[in-house]
Amino acid sequence: MHTGEPTTTSAQTGRPAHRVSWRTHLLGAAFYTAGTCGMLGGFPSALSGVGLGLGALLLAIGTIIVSRAQLRHHGRASSHPAIGDPRSLLSAWVAGGPLLFHLLLPEDTPVSVSVLLALLLGTVFYAVFRLQDADLTAQHPLPSSSSRG
Repeated sequence: MHTGEPTTTSAQTGRPAHRVSWRTHLLGAAFYTAGTCGMLGGFPSALSGVGLGLGALLLAIGTIIVSRAQLRHHGRASSHPAIGDPRSLLSAWVAGGPLLFHLLLPEDTPVSVSVLLALLLGTVFYAVFRLQDADLTAQHPLPSSSSRG
């Protein structure tokens, strides 16, 4: 049982913690942005004809859920945030969210609206991830008294 390195191994299973690729996080952020713009009616006409608005949003939500499930499945439970390295979805969103909104919303939309929408959704991302990280951290001190996984 590895107790000296909770960031690289799971304290419960002793296996290395699985890290989701930064590409998965970036892809999730891009699809979420495109899906949100589609729902706001600002999707490019060539792509809105294909019907990618709601579908892209659902795909993005699925990507986020799958990546979080991978972290849980491989037993990562430590006091460190599961989503906290520079290549996280939140970092990708902060870096690319305003630009993606600016490109996908109608041309006459002010840049401040793009930045504001990205910051609002980034705040939601942050809150959800912190709640999930707190849940993972709370599970760490319980050795095996709870059989939930």
